[in-house]
Amino acid sequence: MNERLRSRWSHYGLAILVSAVSLLIRWHLRSMLGDRALYTTFFPAIMIAAYFGGFGPGLLCTLLSALSVSYFFLKPSDSMRIEDPREQVSMTLFVLVGICISGLNEALGRAQRRLLANERRLTEEQALRESEERFRYMVQNSSDIISLFDGEGTIIYQAP
Repeated sequence: MNERLRSRWSHYGLAILVSAVSLLIRWHLRSMLGDRALYTTFFPAIMIAAYFGGFGPGLLCTLLSALSVSYFFLKPSDSMRIEDPREQVSMTLFVLVGICISGLNEALGRAQRRLLANERRLTEEQALRESEERFRYMVQNSSDIISLFDGEGTIIYQAP
């Protein structure tokens, strides 16, 4: 349980890290891009966070990215208010796309886990069949008397 909790925290830590890296990249591109393409550096961060962590870390990355754009790049500067209706629509669309990316990556992760569980089950069933085959071959080709008993002592099988 402790390992699972530590893994979960690392996924959220990754979401915070990739959000910060995306902010730094966008900050350095500020002189070149100006007010254009405010959200483009944040989409890969959301994809990375959601792919490795699932819906929760993807959502956290989306929210941190939206807050970063709002605070650092939109006017009025150093404020969380978004006064321009076009920017409000852009922010809303960004958050909705981030939620969709997170949801799709969560679905992908679940499908991969189901596939792995199914493969593991099939491998175990194959190993059990092979083990039963070896046991059956050993019993049928043994020169000793082999008997199988149930819990009450009744003979279930006896080989000569």
